[in-house]
Amino acid sequence: MNGKIFISYSWSEPSGSIVNNWLVPAIKAAGINCLVDKEACGYNANIDKFEAELPLAAKVVLVVSPAFFQSPDCMFEAALAVSKCDIEKQVYVINLQNYNFRKDDKNLLSETSAYFENLKMKTQEAIEKLPDSAKGSMKDDLRKINTVLGNLTALWRMLKSKNSGSFDMLSKDGFKLVCEAISESLKEASV
Repeated sequence: MNGKIFISYSWSEPSGSIVNNWLVPAIKAAGINCLVDKEACGYNANIDKFEAELPLAAKVVLVVSPAFFQSPDCMFEAALAVSKCDIEKQVYVINLQNYNFRKDDKNLLSETSAYFENLKMKTQEAIEKLPDSAKGSMKDDLRKINTVLGNLTALWRMLKSKNSGSFDMLSKDGFKLVCEAISESLKEASV
């Protein structure tokens, strides 16, 4: 995966269309290799292995939206990004809703934390009801949820610290600003 850009996003609309119809073609047109699960993790591929290789990507783009913060897969990818990547050099944020993470006036951090705490509790209850021989998969889910919860503060600190700009500014001219920033960063990393 090294040398490629990993894009983490929710398949929910409008995020799915923005990423697959606008952002990915723009990045590819700029000559940058990128990975999105719909293309790079095809039929019968191991999605868990694909996600686990995220830290090996040259750059990680988190395309955040309300649905992103309710997705265990997206949030697990974000947790991997903030825990295993160089946040300053590897991680980029595209904020679809122009949410002000510094003010957090809609209490998105609190809502996200409560959502994953509730999901953790439900998963633990489900595990308790299963025979030992059937707990493995649910324990994997619980491990991912705990990874999200364990890295939520780091994720929020990163989101608060990065000037992600407005979506209108970032998407202008086919995501020109995003493509230029990533391309320049890739050049600097190869020197």
